[in-house]
Amino acid sequence: MSKKAIPEKELCRGQSMPIGELIANPRNPRVHPPEQIDMLAKSIRRNGQIVPVLARLENKMLISGHGIVTACKQAGLKTVIVDLWDTDQKTANEFMLTANRLAALSHDNAGLVADILKDADSADYAAIGYTPEE
Repeated sequence: MSKKAIPEKELCRGQSMPIGELIANPRNPRVHPPEQIDMLAKSIRRNGQIVPVLARLENKMLISGHGIVTACKQAGLKTVIVDLWDTDQKTANEFMLTANRLAALSHDNAGLVADILKDADSADYAAIGYTPEE
C-alpha cells in the first residue's frame, strides 16, 4: 500500500483570516444541529478556537471545520485560524468525506468520559459537549 505524504509546501498552517473570507462547501453532507453549534460556541467562548479549520488555498472553500466556523460566528469571532491546502476541488471534496467518515467511525469510552466529567463543574458541561443528564 503506498502512502502519499502531503509536502509541507502544499500546506499553509495557522493562518488568521477574516471569517467572512471563508466559503462553505455547498456539497458538504455533514449536518450540524443547532444544539451542537450552541455547544461548540460555548466551548469557543471558554477556550478560544483551538483547532484550525481546513480550506483550499485557491478559493478559501472549507474542507473541514464547517461547524467550527458556524460556531465561531455565533461566538462573535471576527477571525478564524485556518490551515490552507493547495489542492484541487476533487481532492478537497474526497478529504472532506474522509474526515467526516473516519470521525464518525470512532466512539468514546463511557467510563473515561464519566471520570472526566466528575471533575468538571456541571455549569461547564455544555462547553465540554455534554448535558447534565448525560
